[in-house]
Amino acid sequence: MRPRADQQCTGVRNCIQAIPACQDDYASDDGQYGLALRYFSPVGDTEFGFFFLNYHSRLPLLSGYAVTSTSPNSGRYIVEYPEDIQLYGMRFNTTLGETGIALQGELSYRDNMPLQFDDVELLFSALTPLNSSFRRQATASSASSVRFGPGDYVRGWERHEVSQLQFTMTKAFGPGNWLGAQQIATVAEFGGTEVWDLPSPDLLRYQGDGTDTGCGGDLLHGGALVNPDLADRRLPDRVLVGLSPGGPC
Repeated sequence: MRPRADQQCTGVRNCIQAIPACQDDYASDDGQYGLALRYFSPVGDTEFGFFFLNYHSRLPLLSGYAVTSTSPNSGRYIVEYPEDIQLYGMRFNTTLGETGIALQGELSYRDNMPLQFDDVELLFSALTPLNSSFRRQATASSASSVRFGPGDYVRGWERHEVSQLQFTMTKAFGPGNWLGAQQIATVAEFGGTEVWDLPSPDLLRYQGDGTDTGCGGDLLHGGALVNPDLADRRLPDRVLVGLSPGGPC
C-alpha cells in the first residue's frame, strides 16, 4: 500500500527539528470478510471452531517520505493502516470434568502480518539524501544498501508470517467464597507468538523492545504486579514482561 498522491501534509514549519505529518491513510471500509465453521462433539462436550478472516489493520503503522533539502522538516511522516491481512485459525472450548473450569484454546496464523520497523531505522532511511553515511546505518526496506532519493516514499513496515497460540482457563466461585462476594471469576491465560521469517536484528531492527519471552508482569521496587510500562529496563532480572514486534503480546 502506498499513500495517495493528493494527500496534504501539515506541520510546524517554523521549528527546524519538526517533521510534518501527512494526512492519515486510513484503510478502506470495503474488502473485509470472513468465514467460520463450528462443530460440537459429544465426546467431552467440546466445541471446535475453524475460521478465516480478511481484514484491515486496526494498528497504526508509520512510514514516511525522504527529505528534499537540508532542512529536516522537508521530510514527512504518515500513519498507515495496511489492508488485506489474512488470518486462519482454529479454536476449541470445553469443560474439565467436574472441576467447573472452562478451558479454551486458539491457534491462529497470518501469512502477511504487517510489522513496524524500528523508528530509528525509518528516520535514518528518510535522511539518506542528506548524507551518504546514513546509507550504511539505514536498514529500512530490508536492505542496508538502499539509499532513498529526495521525496521518495519510505515504507516503515514489512509483512511477515506470524503464528499465535493461547490457552485460557476460567473458573467462577459462587456465594460462600472466601471473600464473601456474590461471585468471583478467576482467569488464567497463557500464550505465545512466533514470527517465522523475522530477520536477525543485525540485518533489520523492528519495533518492540524488551525480552523475547515473559510471564506478562513486572516486579518493581517495593511493588508486586504492576503496569509493565513502568518497568526499569536496567534491571533485566526483574523484568518479566515479553514484547513482540510492534507492541506487547
